[in-house]
Amino acid sequence: MRGLIKDLYLIFRTLILKSILFFMPPNKISRIEKDKIKRILLIRLDRIGDFVLTAPAIKALKEGFLNAHITIAVQEELYDLAKEQPFIDEVIVLKNSF
Repeated sequence: MRGLIKDLYLIFRTLILKSILFFMPPNKISRIEKDKIKRILLIRLDRIGDFVLTAPAIKALKEGFLNAHITIAVQEELYDLAKEQPFIDEVIVLKNSF
C-alpha cells in the first residue's frame, strides 16, 4: 500500500510540474543566481529523525550556495545536535510547538 501511495504521489507531482512548465512563458523561467542568495532559513525540523534524514540536503544546500548563511529553526531538544553541524551557520530555538 505504501509503495502504491508513493508511486501515485510521484506521478501526480511530475504531471503538475510539467503542466506548470508547459503553460509558463519561456522568458519567465530563469536559473537561480546562486551568488545573489545570501540567507537560507530552514524551519521546524521537529524530531531527531527529521533532522538526521534532512542533514545531507542541508549540507548540499551549503555546498551549492557557498555565499549563503544557513539558519535552522529547531526545537530545544535538537539544539545541541544542530549546533555541532559545520554546514549550519546559525541555530534558532523554537520555544512553542505548532
